[in-house]
This record gives sequence, C-alpha cells and structure tokens, in this order.
Amino acid sequence: MMTKQALTRMLRRALVAVWLMPCLAAAQSVQENTLKAAFVYNFALFTEWPKKTSNAADSLTICFHADSDMRDVLGALDGKPVRNMVLKTRVLGALEQEVVNCNVLFIDRRDRHHWHAIRKKLAGTGVLTVTDDEDIGRGGAMIALSLSGSKMVFDIDQSAARQAGLVLSSKLLRLARTVR
Repeated sequence: MMTKQALTRMLRRALVAVWLMPCLAAAQSVQENTLKAAFVYNFALFTEWPKKTSNAADSLTICFHADSDMRDVLGALDGKPVRNMVLKTRVLGALEQEVVNCNVLFIDRRDRHHWHAIRKKLAGTGVLTVTDDEDIGRGGAMIALSLSGSKMVFDIDQSAARQAGLVLSSKLLRLARTVR
C-alpha cells in the first residue's frame, strides 16, 4: 500500500509532467523548424539558377509568407553567404502576387489553398519551391521536407525543377529520399 507522502510525490511528478508536455512540444517544434531552415539553406547552396534571375547578381532571396511558422528561423538566414552571394530574406503578404521576385519560396500549410495559383504564376520563373506540407509536396513543389520517425527527409520533383530552369546538384539528388 502506498503512503500518503509517496502518493503526494507521485501526483506532483504527474502534474509537473503534464505542465511540461506543452513546453517540450513547443521546444521540439522550434528545433524542427531550425532544422528545416538549415535544409532550406543547403538547398540554396546546391541549386544553380538560370543566368537571368529576378534579383541582383550578388544575392539570392528566400521568400515566405508573413504568417509562416518558419518566419523567425528563415529570417535568421538573412546575410548568410551562398557561394559568392548573400542570402536575403523577404516576408510576403500575398504569395500569389509577389513570388516572381524570389529565388527560393518556402510554402507551408497556410499557403495550401493558394498553391494552384502560386504554381501557375511561377511557371518558368526559376524559383525553387520548398514545402513542409504533404499536399503541396505531392502537388508539384520541387522539394518537400518531412519527418520520418525522428529524421528529417526530403523528396525532389526534378521534373518541376528542370521546367523552372533550375539545376539541382547531384549531391542533393543522392541525399533525397525519392527523386521523380
């Protein structure tokens, strides 16, 4: 039989655990987003854009929606070197109207209902599309990030990249879970 003190200790531990669970989940989400941002940075490193891009020759622009969960971690990439260029980050209000001025476009679940219009607008523009949304990934985004167990993986739609005039490094292709 359990003593009153032992029962009290067990209840306290249970309450602390219940209280910490949302905090731990939030911390895990932040770490996951940081990892995704690192992947996006590396995708920029291992992509070649057409000679005529919409940005200055000394910078690459990563764009994302103002409401994206990735806003802070992608924004932290601003100023990072990419080969002989510098990354610029740009927060967009209306993705379907401003996307052509980007080199990399990160699209998440909040953009799902606009994806068809965005994709149409991007046709042939040389913008690398990266998503962490499964539906957008299946719907033609060039690179789709996802968690497989505790490991971050990505799938590549090389056909979509080629149509945009982008060349993805063979190193990147070898690391992908799938390439179609």
